Formats: sequence, C-alpha cells, structure tokens
Amino acid sequence: MTQTRRDFWSGAAVLALLCLAGTNAVRAQDAVLKGRVVSDRGEPIVGANVFIEELRLAATTSNDGRYVLTAPGARVRGQTLFLRARGIGFKPGSKQLTLTAGEQTVDFTLVYDVNLLQAVVVTGVQEATEAAKVPFDVARVSAAQMAVPGQDALTQLKGKVAGADIVSFSGRPGTQPAVLLRGPTMINAQGRSQDPLYIVDGVIINGNLPDLNPSDIENIEVVKGAAASSLYGSRAGNGVIQITTRSGRHTGDGVKFSARSEFGRSDIERDFGLARSQALFTDETGKRFCQFVNGLPVCAVTFDYATAQAAINNQPQAYAGQPPGLPLDPGATIATSIPTISGSPLRERFQIQPWPGTSYNAVADAVDPHAHIENSLDMTGRFGGTTFYTSADQYNEGGAIRFLQGITRYAFRANGDQVIGTNWTIGIRSQYSRSTADGLNQQNAGGAFFRLTRVPAIANVLQTDTLGRLYIRPNLQQGGQQNENPLYSLQNVARSDVTNRFIGGLTVQYNPADWINVSGNFSYDLRRVTFDQIQDKGYRTTGPAPAAINNGDIFRGASGDEALNTGLNALFRKDFSGDLRTHYTLAYQFEDRRSDINTGEGNTLTFKGVTTLNNTSGTGTRVLWRGRSRVQGPLHPGRAAARGRQLAVRLRQPLGDVGPDLWCLAREPRAVVACPPAEPAQATRLLRHGRRLAAVQRAVRDVRHRRWRHSHARLLG
Repeated sequence: MTQTRRDFWSGAAVLALLCLAGTNAVRAQDAVLKGRVVSDRGEPIVGANVFIEELRLAATTSNDGRYVLTAPGARVRGQTLFLRARGIGFKPGSKQLTLTAGEQTVDFTLVYDVNLLQAVVVTGVQEATEAAKVPFDVARVSAAQMAVPGQDALTQLKGKVAGADIVSFSGRPGTQPAVLLRGPTMINAQGRSQDPLYIVDGVIINGNLPDLNPSDIENIEVVKGAAASSLYGSRAGNGVIQITTRSGRHTGDGVKFSARSEFGRSDIERDFGLARSQALFTDETGKRFCQFVNGLPVCAVTFDYATAQAAINNQPQAYAGQPPGLPLDPGATIATSIPTISGSPLRERFQIQPWPGTSYNAVADAVDPHAHIENSLDMTGRFGGTTFYTSADQYNEGGAIRFLQGITRYAFRANGDQVIGTNWTIGIRSQYSRSTADGLNQQNAGGAFFRLTRVPAIANVLQTDTLGRLYIRPNLQQGGQQNENPLYSLQNVARSDVTNRFIGGLTVQYNPADWINVSGNFSYDLRRVTFDQIQDKGYRTTGPAPAAINNGDIFRGASGDEALNTGLNALFRKDFSGDLRTHYTLAYQFEDRRSDINTGEGNTLTFKGVTTLNNTSGTGTRVLWRGRSRVQGPLHPGRAAARGRQLAVRLRQPLGDVGPDLWCLAREPRAVVACPPAEPAQATRLLRHGRRLAAVQRAVRDVRHRRWRHSHARLLG
C-alpha cells in the first residue's frame, strides 16, 4: 500500500472516530427519564400519561407500566421541574427533579380516585380542568362504567347520571330516547325540543345519536343547567352531553386488536292481562251468540262467531262485509234501555261469562322475538408520536313485533393523532354509518298497538281467509276502529328508512410557549335519509272506504341535514401568584347549517306491485322545504352572544292537485329527469311561485342580523 493511500485511510478513520465521539457527546447531553407507573395495589397502569408540563414533553406507559421520556439536550439546563403522571381512574402524582444530562429513574405509585375528583373535565370549560376545580357539576361516565355497550349512547346513561331523566317513548329499534336534565325548562314546549345539546369529539351534532357505535365511546360528560351556556350559547340552555370517542392516546407502543360478538333475542317486557270473559247475550248453551233482529225477541236468531267471521272476511271486494248486529254491545252501546229487553240491560250485564271455544291472546300473537346480533372489531395502536383507533361494527336488532324487521346498522370509525415536534398536535376524527330501519308510521299512528289490548279473546288475529289474507275484521263488535285487525297494517304497509351519516373533525393545537395555547378546529356533519312507504293496491278496510285508501298509496322522499363548524381559539395564562391565576381567551366561530326535504305522494295505483310514483293516477302533492342558518363572528367569553349574521330561509311549496304528466317530477326525489311540459294553468302557477320565491330571497338578502337575531320567510302555495 502506498503512502498516499495509507494517509487517506488514516484520515478517514480519524474523521469517523471524531464523528462518533461528537455523536456520543450530543447524546450524552440528552436527559432520559424512565421508570414504572403502578397502582397502590402494585398493578401496572397501562396508558398512563407521564409528562413535563413546562417543556410540553409527554410519554405513555406500555403494557407493563413502563415509560421512557427523552428531553433534547438543547432544553437541558439543570433546571428544577415537576414530572407528573396521570391515569384514568387514579389520582395524579408528581415528583420534583433536577433535569440533567444522562439517565434518571423515576417511579410512580398512583392511588385509585374513588370519587373521581381528580378526573379531567373538558365540557363547559376553556381547557382541561380537574373536576374538583370546576365551579359547577359535571357528571362523567367512563368506558369502565359502560362495560356492556347499550343499543345507543344515551341508553347507557340510564341510572348513571343524577338528575337525568332518560325515557324511551317508543320501543321501536333505532329510536332515540328523550333526555331531560333537571326538570322541564319551559312551561309550554310544543314545537320546541327540551333535549340537551349533543357534541361528539367537538362536533355539534345535527340529528340523532343512534347512528353512533356505542362501543367507540371512551367517556361521556353531562353538564346540567345554565352552566352549559357559558361556552356553547343559548342552544345549550337545556344542558350539554359531550361524547368523546376512543383514540390511541392512552395505549402503549404497538398494535392491539379487539373483537366482540353479542347475541340475544328481543322480547316485550312482560305479558299483558287481557279480558277472558264477556257480557254478550248467548243462547242457553253459551256457544252461540244472539243476533239483533228488529221486532223479534232477543235470542230469536243466533249465530256462530267463527262462521260469521269467515263470512264477512271472505269478500271479493277490498273491505269486509257487515257483521250481524248484537242486542247489547258493551263499549259500543250507549243507550241504557232496549225496547225488546226489560229493565236497564247495560247496567245489569256483567262481564263474567267465558268466551266459548278456543281463547287467544292478541298480544302474544303479535309478538315474534327476533334476534339481536352485534359484531365489532377494533384496532388501537401507537408508533412513536402517531396514535390511532379504527373500528368496524355490524348491529342488527329485529325487535319483537311480528312483520317488522327492526334496524340494521353498519358503522366505521377512524381516529388518529399525530405529534409534530414539541409544539404541534394534529387530531382527526371520522365516522361513517349506514342504517336501514322500518316501523316508522307503519302501525297506523300507534293504533295497531292500541287495538291489541282490546281484541276479544275469541278473535284470532292470525286467522287468514281463503286467499291467504289476514282477517281485516276478526272482531265482530262495534267498537269503532278497534274492531280492525291490528296486525293488518303491520303486514301490508311497507316502510323503509335508509340513513347515511358522516361525521368528521380536524383539530390542530400549537403551543409555542407554556403560557399560550392556540387551537383550531373544523368539523362537518352530513346526514342523508331516503324513505319509502308503500300501501299497495287492494289494501283492505273494515268497511267501504275512499278509493284512495283501497287502491293504494305511495309516499317517498329524501331529506338532508348538513352542518359545518369552524373555530379558532387562543388561550393565554398569567399567574401573578400561587393564589391568583388568570386566563384570557380569544375565539372566533363560524357555523353553517342547511336542511332540505323533498317528498312526493300519490294514490290510486294503476297496477298492483309497481311502486313508482308514475304508477299512480290519483291526485297527490310534492313538497319542497329548504332551510339555512349561518352564524359567524368573534365570540365573547362568558356569554352566548355572537356578532355576525344568521340567515334562515324556509320554503314550503305544495303544488296541490297535480296531473299524471307532472308526476315524473317526483318519481325519484333528488334525481334529474326529463318531464313533459306542464299544462298552461299549472305552468302559470309554478311561474308565480318562482317569482314570489325570488322576491323573498331578494328581501332576505338585504337583511343584516346581529346577536343571534334572525328572520325567516315562508312561501306557501
């Protein structure tokens, strides 16, 4: 080897050693804190947060409770700091230390917080605050208290929040229960909701909560009373329920999968005691009923109940025949005397005679327990400063009523957080769900369930005629609509509601110093619903009815709710002493909400089984409704006023009687179709509506609103 090459390799070796030495010197300047966080029972605490608030440095414990926190050498100056540890369900701990280069071992033992006074509250406050320091009551329900997820987020709160009245006014699967916090807030609530304001991951919800997957919930905070209005305005006058979904912020390094399956059956709460006796006149055998014939004695003519049922229900027309009259019909007979009967029979008859033949239970026949199935899979992980949580859920609740299928929901969620450097944090929350449900307006406005408890024990609501149709009138008595078979409308009215929901939010936080915090958020909530209700041609009634009922009816439409929220907040802290701490907040908010609905309805179907609106030959209506609300401007801390603009325009446009040539306009809501030209009179009316709408829009456009004042305009045909 020549001298030149020897000198070259010697220089390279010396340079490499110098680089390694320099690297080691730089590394030696870093401060590495490590240790273990356990409970007072010696159990490792997974997902505990260990942090130095002054340096904005944090680390999370792994599955064995260990953590490693590294402070860059440029920020190590031998200063005295506090190292803090906090875990869900534990009282926080802190230890003072001197931050120097090299490694230090600091262990924590956290005590269980039974009263949860040290739990961090984020609802109704400007920043995360311990519950003991909040000047008003905030109820907090964590995932540990919701070990078995309910069918929706609100059902899980029953019995867990003091002062919260949560009532399910309907047993239909997928129906959101009503929530009332601390009693009524108004004397007359007609047309106004008393429900609290719902917030999910900072997104103000514009619609129902059953679209959410309860398994994704990490905790729920409830603020009751007027205290909720301090940050959320007058909309929160009935309280606030804020839901925080799961994320990977409290998990250790690596990826963890979790799967859950649930299976059961839906059933009614209990059996209902139904009358087993009757007060009708019968012959001496007690098996045949007396028929009323004018001018003849009471039981001169008798009939068999089952034979009379078959006679009036096996009719070729779309309605039942006339049943035989009864001399005395308790519940329908008002007169206290009957010419052919001496005395006061209505007062002297008693419901003590058993029904002849087989007895039935209408409520039991209407109940058909369906399966309840839920399958969910989620993934939680952490890789350095990146944490994430994803889940997929399939939920089916068939309910317990015959001929109804309940609700089927598919929900997908993806949450992620990214720490950039020591000052920036980005969080993303997103969910998509799709659900299909029936039962809405399918029970004849509740009449089906009302009549179930009034069906006599001799009537079989599952009996069919020679054509396989349910008896439309199994009850021969004259009790108004209660003589109609309550199951007929459930079987012969088809209803389907399909809901697509997307909720997304983006949060950015910037902490340039320990006394300032700047955060911005953007959230979007989109809910689209399409609905169809079909009453096919040949729908039966208990007696002659308008042709529009017996010849079928089609009602379909689509609605949409869209909400966009954007906010920018800056929080400044100044501590004058240990007893005097001040916070200053600057905030800007922009909100834009839009709603629309488009429906079409027609009757008198031309062909049976064809469910498009152009199959209707009768009259119908098409209704359009659009609304918009916008608020923007700086928010003043401590009050609910907003200086900006709010615009609300409402349009309701019934077209009245529309001929078949215009039905293509409503054939498929929200679709663009080619329609034949309208008749001159109809075209003139449509043009007049358009001119009036343009005038209203010009008038509203010139209006300026301040401090949440709004004006609305309605257009009626």
